[in-house]
Amino acid sequence: PIIMTDVGCAGEVIKNEQSGLVVPVGDKEKLAEAMLKLMTDAARREKLARSAKLAVSRLPSREQILALYKKSWEKAANGNMSAQGACLPARQGSALGGKLLILTQKVDLNNGVLGFMHGWVEEFAKHCAKVTVICLQKGEYNLPENVKILSLGKEEARPKINYIINFYIYIWRERKNYDIVFVHMNPEYVVLAGLLWKIWGKKIALWYTHKNVDMKLRIAEKLSDIIFTASAKSFRLKSEKVNVMGHGIDTERFT
Repeated sequence: PIIMTDVGCAGEVIKNEQSGLVVPVGDKEKLAEAMLKLMTDAARREKLARSAKLAVSRLPSREQILALYKKSWEKAANGNMSAQGACLPARQGSALGGKLLILTQKVDLNNGVLGFMHGWVEEFAKHCAKVTVICLQKGEYNLPENVKILSLGKEEARPKINYIINFYIYIWRERKNYDIVFVHMNPEYVVLAGLLWKIWGKKIALWYTHKNVDMKLRIAEKLSDIIFTASAKSFRLKSEKVNVMGHGIDTERFT
């Protein structure tokens, strides 16, 4: 038998007292009450378990779901291309479609810790007309033609003041080449440029996965439009902007 909170498929697949027990989100008392009901009532347990199995058996198959997704994406893409005057190449008929600026520490496919970012940039490039990356340090990379990599100069061991000067030069010089800013793990970039990006009409997204909460993060939270994190415990500042996404690990590569 199924007990679930009132989210997702509740009311559609799992209906309260028909194919499961649905309790309000965050209501510990109701959750405990539902558990006790099923622990003490064998007939109800069996009835709800049978009904749940029947409800799930009526769901579309994996192939049917993929076909529905494909149909809806094609419809959305065709409508968007008509509305935009087919301004993007066909391979980039995507959900984003615009121009993206990424701020990150390193772009280096051979780096043992941050090498994954190369794959993220490559994936973003499939969905955006243009991707500009400002990184603290660059190494070896092999990315599509619509990606530009700009380094703040750490690989040349420049003074730190040069990083900040280059940062402001790049975000100003490239301002017409991005509509959205995606800052990975370094809220200080949002602190340094968030107000400028707001004035220029850029949307700001921050990825942050760490237990630490400091003044930089508090300021960045106020300036960001949306925040991504890996788990509910990896962004410990209360905010309605937070989206829990998981770690984004390519399990085909990292087995």
